[in-house]
Amino acid sequence: MHLLRDRSGAKHRRIFHRRKQRHDKPELAFSVHRKKAQLEFAVLPANAGNPAIRWLSSDASIADVTGTGLVKGIAPGTAVISAVSVDSPDKRGQCTVTVSNPPDFTETRATASSDYTTPGGTAFRFILSPDIASGAVFPFGRRFINGGYEPERDVSVPTQFMLADAETTYELWKEVYDWATDSERGAAVYSFADPGTMGGDNGGNIARTAKHPVGSVNWDDAIVWCNALTEYFNATNGAAEDLVCVHTSGGTVIRSSKDDAVCIAAECGSAAGGFRLPTTYEWEFAARYLGTQQPVTSYQNYILSDGYYYQKDSTSGNVAYDGGSYYAVLSQPSTAEVRSKRPNFFGAYDMSGNVTEWCFDPGTMLSDKKIRILRGGGFRFMDETDDVGYENCNYTTTVDMSYGFRIARNP
Repeated sequence: MHLLRDRSGAKHRRIFHRRKQRHDKPELAFSVHRKKAQLEFAVLPANAGNPAIRWLSSDASIADVTGTGLVKGIAPGTAVISAVSVDSPDKRGQCTVTVSNPPDFTETRATASSDYTTPGGTAFRFILSPDIASGAVFPFGRRFINGGYEPERDVSVPTQFMLADAETTYELWKEVYDWATDSERGAAVYSFADPGTMGGDNGGNIARTAKHPVGSVNWDDAIVWCNALTEYFNATNGAAEDLVCVHTSGGTVIRSSKDDAVCIAAECGSAAGGFRLPTTYEWEFAARYLGTQQPVTSYQNYILSDGYYYQKDSTSGNVAYDGGSYYAVLSQPSTAEVRSKRPNFFGAYDMSGNVTEWCFDPGTMLSDKKIRILRGGGFRFMDETDDVGYENCNYTTTVDMSYGFRIARNP
């Protein structure tokens, strides 16, 4: 029996025997975006004199096939892939392959948000920060200095920016990762120090899904992946305007996270519109912002500054509703799917808990660029690291199952 099977799809049975054969018609469909599908075969009986097979395509301009049965989509259309006996060419298995163009990577803009859908169907959203007059300030920070915590201080409201409403999911990470690391990209291929995981747990092997935030990625991985997302958008966005990669070194787009020296020298182009890590100031603004109306709460845990209300230092969200448990995945055995708790006033989920989020900035108390800021605590913790004003930090190459990120971009 000859078994034709796409490793990522349904099995397709094909009889392939020295004396008799069965002519069913297996089919395989995929997009040019997916590009490849591996067909497998087996020849029976096991003691066949010559089990050698030749793979053929009826139209290699549509779908080509290698000598090992790897089918590559070239252009939209239909072709027939055949596995042919070397000794008896009349004995063959066939699979009809239909190649189609993938859907575009789309962006749908509204007044205060942008929704994206990838060619693979993964959706994510950005929230636009309010347009606040230059010179306005907001409360920031709670650094640990000399055995105690410094008081909050006023800093300038960041220039208007867009921040993802949720942490980067493993689903989105993996789709971009697979596209970026495809060897057919040639000189523009990406490489990563870490493959990422579906969130993390405390060792209990708890079932997790692709909707969990990606975990076990270091800072270098995060900035390189942001560039990959930008180039993925540019390659598949149809007639939309392309974006400029943000994280570069010496004017060159950084496509590998395996060279820490190159990554820590990364520039963050202020005018570039591509995807990037947020700054620590953008992150904290989104965690604290409460709008122009006085919050309704049983206790006054807010500050009025230049006509806008901001949360005092505490777990993100518990000004709008008493009880941080509504908002945070804290002190749990594992991560949770993103958006499984309520958003804060800004519209962002998981600003406290779930995974700890890398920001672009070096640690504010240290000049070493090998150390970068982390925000928002994590699923394993229930301590000061969950507070919106707390800046943690670690080395750029550090990998932890509770370390992930969310993305930002300029409007």
